[in-house]
Amino acid sequence: MVVIGTGPAGAASAWTLARAGISVTVLEAGSRDSARGWTVRAPGMTLLRKRRQLPDPSPPDAVSSGEPARWFRELSAGGLSNHWTCAVPRFSPEDFTDGDALHERFRWPLGYADVEGHYPAMERLLRIGGSGEDVEHLPGGVVSHRLRLGPDWQSVGEQARARGHGLTALPLAYGAAWTVTRSGTPFNAFVRIVEGIPPSPRFEVRFGARALRLEWSGARRRVTRVVYRDAATSAEQAIEGDAFVVAAGALDSTRLLLESRSADFPEGLGNADGVLGSYLHDHPLGKVGIDLGRPISIHPGVYMTRGPSEEGSRLRGVGTVLWSGTAGRLRSLATRTPGRSTNVGFNLFGMLPPEEANRVSLAPGGALDICLRFGDETRAMLERARDRLLEILDAAGYRPTVRSWFIEAPGTSVHYGGTVRMHRSPRYGMLDGDCRLHRCPNVLVVDASAFTTGPEKNPTLTAMALASRASDRLAVELRSAGGVANRTA
Repeated sequence: MVVIGTGPAGAASAWTLARAGISVTVLEAGSRDSARGWTVRAPGMTLLRKRRQLPDPSPPDAVSSGEPARWFRELSAGGLSNHWTCAVPRFSPEDFTDGDALHERFRWPLGYADVEGHYPAMERLLRIGGSGEDVEHLPGGVVSHRLRLGPDWQSVGEQARARGHGLTALPLAYGAAWTVTRSGTPFNAFVRIVEGIPPSPRFEVRFGARALRLEWSGARRRVTRVVYRDAATSAEQAIEGDAFVVAAGALDSTRLLLESRSADFPEGLGNADGVLGSYLHDHPLGKVGIDLGRPISIHPGVYMTRGPSEEGSRLRGVGTVLWSGTAGRLRSLATRTPGRSTNVGFNLFGMLPPEEANRVSLAPGGALDICLRFGDETRAMLERARDRLLEILDAAGYRPTVRSWFIEAPGTSVHYGGTVRMHRSPRYGMLDGDCRLHRCPNVLVVDASAFTTGPEKNPTLTAMALASRASDRLAVELRSAGGVANRTA
C-alpha cells in the first residue's frame, strides 16, 4: 500500500492499514523536521507556541478565474494540521441527507450509520474536550474531557433551542488537557498519529517525496505505481503498490489526478465522465464583533449549530463559533471580569451548495485554476445567520450591538472540498461509497475532496472517519485471496 500525505486523513489511513497488518509506505512532501515546533497548553489556554509561518494564501502555481480565492497549502509533515484550530464536530445524520430532495447530484452514497462506527477510534486519537452530549444537528461523540458551558449561557441556549438550534461546548482536539507537544499545534496529524505507529519493516515514511502522478496500466486496468520527486536529488523516483490512498489535501489531491494522464484517461486519472475538479465547495465565512450589555463567559468555546432545514434553505445552514482563546481570557483579567467579557466575536461558517461551475482545473502552464463564486444568495445567508444570532442574544437579555461585520474571501476557512466527490453515479462523482475511483478501484481518495456536499462543520473529523472506514475495507480485501490487485475497473 502507498499512502500519499500525512495530514489528518492520510494519517488516519496509515494508522488503520498498519494496525491491520498491511505493508504501508507513506509519501510525505515535507522533511522529517518540517512539523517541528512547540506547544505548551493548559486547559483552554496556549501558554507557549512556536510554529511554522502560515503559508502564502496565493501560491504562484494557482490562479483564480472566479472571485479572488485564497489557497492555504502546507507541504510539511501533518499538512495544515500545523495551523489547525482543532475543532472536531461530527457530521449529523441530516448532513448526509439534506440535499436529497434538491437534486440527485447532492445525494451521498452512504449515510451517518455507515460512518458512525468509525468516529470513536478517531475521537480517541484526538483526545477531545467537549460536552459529549447530543444537541440539534450535532451528535455528542466520544470525549476525553467533559466540558460544560457556563451558567450564563443557559438563557442563550434556551432561546437557541426555541429556534431549532443546538448550543454546546465546541469540541476541540486536546482542547481540555495539559499538553507539551513538539509541534505548532496541540494536534499535528504526523506527530500525534504517524509517529505513534510502532516501528516495523512493514511501515515506512519517505520524506521529501512529492507525488507527481499515478501511472495507469491500460493492459492491467489499474494503477501500478506512483511517481514522485525526491527533494534531496530533484530526481523522479517511483514506487509500486497494490493500491494507493490519496490524501494530499482537497486541491492537491485533485491536481495529482488531473496530472495523471494516460491514453485511457487523457483528462486525468479516472476522469472518463469529465467530473474531476467540479463541484468545488468551501465554507463562506462571516465574522461579527459584538458588544454586550453585560459580560458572558468566554471559556470553554461555544458552538451554535445550524437551524432546521426547511424547503428553500437546504444546504444553506450556518454554524456559529464563539471567538475564544488565550488573548480573550487575558483581556478579561484586565477588565476585572476573569473568564467573562462584554466584547465578543463569532465566526459564522455557512454551507455552499456544490455546483458544477465551481471547480478547479489546470490552466495553461500548469497552474491550478480555482473558480469559485459565493454570490448574493450566500452573502444573504450569512447576514440572516448574523441577525438570528443577535436576535437570540437579545432575547436572552444581553442587549447586543454590532461592532464589526465582514465576509471573508473564498478559501479563508481552509475547508475546500468536493472536487473528487463520492456519488453512486460516475455522472456526478469520481468515487464510490468506499472512496474508490469508479474507473480505477485500486485508488482511494480520502480527504475532504471526497465529500459529496459540504456541511457547515469543520471537515477534519469526518474526513478521518471516512478515511479509516475506506482503509479498513481495503485492508480486508487486500488480505483476501487475490484482493484488490485483481479487481478491475
